[in-house]
Amino acid sequence: MQTHVKIKNPTVDQAEHFIKMVGLSDILGCTLIGPPGMGKTHMVENTLKELDIPYEKYGGHITLAAIYEYLFTHSDKLIFFDDCSQLIRNVEIMELLKQALSESQIKRELHYRSYGTRITAPPKFEFSGRVIMAFNVMDKRDENVKAVISRAPAIELRFSRIEILEATKK
Repeated sequence: MQTHVKIKNPTVDQAEHFIKMVGLSDILGCTLIGPPGMGKTHMVENTLKELDIPYEKYGGHITLAAIYEYLFTHSDKLIFFDDCSQLIRNVEIMELLKQALSESQIKRELHYRSYGTRITAPPKFEFSGRVIMAFNVMDKRDENVKAVISRAPAIELRFSRIEILEATKK
């Protein structure tokens, strides 16, 4: 079992605050950014565990059809996408996430039509869930990335070498 080490750092405090807001349904999503080994995954899992909030976790490669089906299957849940770089590299996935995280719609209805891909999800469904995403890097100048992080605020985790050494000692 992994031990939770609390690091006193403003970026950690901010990230935990946003994770809690998503977990408690105050906002629809948030995005954590930071180099590998910064504790993004551990922070999300530990914060949600402390609040006793269930979530679905997906890590690794995902295609547009697969993410559509995953969002459909877990349409009313909190989803944690951990290090899924395809999310921010695929324009179509970004369009889907923009709809999933849109607060301007009363019903967040997602659509997917593909005549060459076999999927079991219907061509449209209502998504009422929330999304937390964690990435090592992301190009915040990209227009699609800007649109997603305007809906799921981005928190960049930054630690000094001293903070990392102190956490390692603990």
